[in-house]
Amino acid sequence: MRNIQNLKLPRNNLGNKGVCYLFGSENLRHIKKIDLSSNNIDWEGAQFISLYSKLPYLEVLDLRVNRIGDDGFKCLIKSEKLNNIRDIKLDMNKIS
Repeated sequence: MRNIQNLKLPRNNLGNKGVCYLFGSENLRHIKKIDLSSNNIDWEGAQFISLYSKLPYLEVLDLRVNRIGDDGFKCLIKSEKLNNIRDIKLDMNKIS
């Protein structure tokens, strides 16, 4: 798993539990790009990502078409765990 840099899991209904598993995994720490679009993730999933992410090399985060909302957006943009992010996709997330 250490050679994997891109992880694409769109439209899998992972939800917040899937987010906790992926972003809490030491085995995936070398991931640079992750696509979790259309996975039924809400503000709690975004909060977990922002507080507990174990993906220090993550540069591209695709969370399009989820339900992150304003609270999840605030968590993500204030996160100190996501310092290497250079591209974040949040289209269609009920963010006002």
